[in-house]
Amino acid sequence: MRLSVAVCTFNRSESLQEMLQSLACADPVPQIGWEVLVVDNNSTDDTAEMTRKFAETASFELKYVLEKRQGLSHARNAAVGCARGEIISFLDDDVIVTKTWLSRLNQAFSQYDAACVGGKVLVSSKIARPRWWRKEYDRVLGECDRGDKLLENDSSKPGELIGIGANLSFRASVFEKYGRFHPELGRIAGKLIGGEETEFVDRLLKNNEKGIYDPELLVYHAPSTGRLKPLYLMRWHYRGGEFDARREAEATRDSNITTWFGIPRWLYRKVLGCVWRLFKAAVFLQEREALHQLFMLCYQLGFARETKAQIKRESRGQKN
Repeated sequence: MRLSVAVCTFNRSESLQEMLQSLACADPVPQIGWEVLVVDNNSTDDTAEMTRKFAETASFELKYVLEKRQGLSHARNAAVGCARGEIISFLDDDVIVTKTWLSRLNQAFSQYDAACVGGKVLVSSKIARPRWWRKEYDRVLGECDRGDKLLENDSSKPGELIGIGANLSFRASVFEKYGRFHPELGRIAGKLIGGEETEFVDRLLKNNEKGIYDPELLVYHAPSTGRLKPLYLMRWHYRGGEFDARREAEATRDSNITTWFGIPRWLYRKVLGCVWRLFKAAVFLQEREALHQLFMLCYQLGFARETKAQIKRESRGQKN
């Protein structure tokens, strides 16, 4: 078995069916064995029934896997445990692969000595953004566009530069060598916890494994319209601040930081700056700018909260 395509899903049978159909329409790769694993993370809709029915007429081997432990990392790890392929590719249940995706995936791993390969993820043209939307918010919709040139990563750059979990593939051997996805990271039902794939890629790069971004490995992302609402972006930026603070604490540990009430002094300037710009935008009825500063404020608050927690944990560790 050459390729295992893992699709972790939770209550999205409709988009999952469209995603599986796009795989069925992909150009075949002669003499290459491949399988698709649908990992159901306790869905309450008709995901199981739809998957089994789809498997009856599918042009590829389709296996249904139930993972009862809630959380995307648990679902990803279940896929790793069941996969038979030399390469394990993770796709979101709301993406559409291009016709050349399968052949390009096989070619990328054949051509480059890489432990992981990330592809380009573009937002579907069906998604209509609100008038206050900024291009940079497309990250919230799952966009990953590093340009049109193939990139090679190294241990000095963050792992997220090679791709995101919506379109990310690994040699199966790396999971035996470096473990699996961190169970405390990854989406859990409605909680916007993330970063499990970035943390794992960082782990590979720190051990001098090669990561590749291949722009020709393309999928289109069509997330739910709930991601277009301000409340979702507030939550997303807050969690993003927490995750970045956690990564920064692991990369640089400075015991000489001046803190006020357990929070680094420089973070107060960041937060107050966002508050001031938010106030000015609100006064002058600048909706687009006001929302942007609100999202930035949420990010800084998330960063501050996690930084304080990190400092507190380190302080306890030093006392012990």
